[in-house]
Amino acid sequence: MLPIKRRRAPGWPAWAILSVSILVVGAHRAGAEAPPWSKEFADMLDAGWRHGADAANAADDHYRSVQKLASNDPRVEYAWALVLIKQRRNDAALEQLDRILKQNPGNLTALTWKARLRLHNKKFPEAIVAMEQLSAATSASLTKASAAPQRTEGLAAARFLGRAYGFLEGPADLKAVQLEELKATLDQNLTGDAHQAFDASRAGVLEQFNRFHQQGQQHQAEDQQKEELEKKKQQDLVDTRKGDLERELSDITAERTRLRDEQRKELADISREARQADSAVSQAESRLSGVLRQWNIWQNERNRFLLAMDAETDLNRREMWRNEVSRIDISLGTIDGERRIREGDVLRVRSQRADVERTRQLAVRRHDSDLSALNKREDSARRGQRSLGGKQKEIDKPVSGNSSRQRNLNARATVFVTYDESPLDIEKARLLAAVK
Repeated sequence: MLPIKRRRAPGWPAWAILSVSILVVGAHRAGAEAPPWSKEFADMLDAGWRHGADAANAADDHYRSVQKLASNDPRVEYAWALVLIKQRRNDAALEQLDRILKQNPGNLTALTWKARLRLHNKKFPEAIVAMEQLSAATSASLTKASAAPQRTEGLAAARFLGRAYGFLEGPADLKAVQLEELKATLDQNLTGDAHQAFDASRAGVLEQFNRFHQQGQQHQAEDQQKEELEKKKQQDLVDTRKGDLERELSDITAERTRLRDEQRKELADISREARQADSAVSQAESRLSGVLRQWNIWQNERNRFLLAMDAETDLNRREMWRNEVSRIDISLGTIDGERRIREGDVLRVRSQRADVERTRQLAVRRHDSDLSALNKREDSARRGQRSLGGKQKEIDKPVSGNSSRQRNLNARATVFVTYDESPLDIEKARLLAAVK
């Protein structure tokens, strides 16, 4: 955005600003010697034109020194008021202006500065009072003005009042009822060329404010168009992302269904293998149990024969029992071999059954992990959808065109300094020239 050039209100040339303080400061006569306090006076102004606590303290010290030397010279008091204004010590500046006005109630320069400060600080009721006082003093000054400088100063005050009133009814947007009494007072006090100067400056402010308004409307329309294009771009991005998330959620649902079906089938197959393994274990344990029962039968029979043999006294019969025991031992050896085989079968099928259980547990953990990963993906997609909901609310808000340049323009358009050229630097130069 190009900077907006500040237009000087009609009828307010720089030479007129120079004349504002002529009555207060007084022109330095050609050939007159500089007063003895001129250097301290210049140091006060130089310190006062700087900012910060150190500069303020230095300016205070110089003022006290020059005040003792100058014996309440009006130029010193006026210069001190300007220093306070420059350093934005507004309350102290107003008090200083009131002291000047107490000595000279019709001082147009002091009254102008007082009204200007009130307008800068948007103290509009106080500004209206100061403007009424200034208009009365301007009327009195123009009525008895006999020299061009005095008349020039009165017309400068009238032009300032025109800018001030234009600001109040335009940029400040005060209601008409608040300005009725002020307008009546101004119309009564300002007549002839003073009223013409007032009207011209007032019209200049309103014209400048209208240009600000038109430029603001143009900026707002441009910014609204940019905002709409940006919203459309954002809407396209949101719609694309929304479609991606919906497809991702659909894929997650399908993947979850597939995983659950696979888990159901795999666990069913494992359950079938487990039942087969359980059956094999039961059969192996049953066969081992049969061998062990047979072993116990033969072992009991052998023990019975041994008892009979020990109780037998007949040698022939004793030999018979010994032969029976030997036959049983042969059978027990055969049964013992079969027992070892059956025990090995039991250990083998039990191991197979344990393998099936481990396979089942691994399958469950694997499927749980896959489902957990899917759940995390789903949570992320849901968060993305909620985030898009927030962005959609922002997009759905109506375009305002309230951009930074629009806000800056509005800020410039609603402060008095935009329409009023504060002659601080010019007045400083004038004061320094007057005491050299």
